[in-house]
Amino acid sequence: LVMEPSDLAAAADRGVTRGRHAQTDCFARMALSAPVTLTRPDDMLSRRQARRALGIGRGPHCLISLGGDETGERHLLMHNLQEAAAKARVRLYVASSPLTTPEPNLIGMTRTQTVHVYPLAPFLAAFDGIVTAAGYNSFHEVLQLSDRPVLFAPGRGARRDDQAARAGFAAEQSWAYCLDDERPIHETVATFMADVRAGASVTSRPAWRDGAGEIANALCALIDCEG
Repeated sequence: LVMEPSDLAAAADRGVTRGRHAQTDCFARMALSAPVTLTRPDDMLSRRQARRALGIGRGPHCLISLGGDETGERHLLMHNLQEAAAKARVRLYVASSPLTTPEPNLIGMTRTQTVHVYPLAPFLAAFDGIVTAAGYNSFHEVLQLSDRPVLFAPGRGARRDDQAARAGFAAEQSWAYCLDDERPIHETVATFMADVRAGASVTSRPAWRDGAGEIANALCALIDCEG
């Protein structure tokens, strides 16, 4: 049995393995589960609980979680986020691993703080907007566990994971905003930040499904049938 966790943006997959399945004469059979996330809906804190735990007060707050994918556009993105947040009077919180020191480019930035917590997903309700890379985990957590505006800043390591295709698909479905080469970065960031300031929510996103549970059930069934 070969179990594959699905991807909400599978329709945008341009990889060489797209659509390939085990041959009928192969010793294994193929099964596709729902997406798998570390955090489940039951793990999510309420808005009040999450803000209290993070020490966040009233007002609009936006989370920035770009991971460790350093790109040439990262400094430009941070500059535009800072500028748009200042105009919209939104406070920025940059996610950082509890094991690392704050990013150097955050020094001197006003209305910006760091968040040192892991896993981060249970605290998403504390924020009115989320800026994140489009890796598999982050993509599925923010889209299935939050109804707040999301801005994807996809990493460029397409040989490892085509984040641009994943993020672009989400934008086409009106699930999120996406930074791309078609629109100036400052325009996309300004539109996103206006939604954050307005307290907008998104209701068109896919509901969470228990992919990990499906895989566990499939493995249990396999063990039972094999005795």
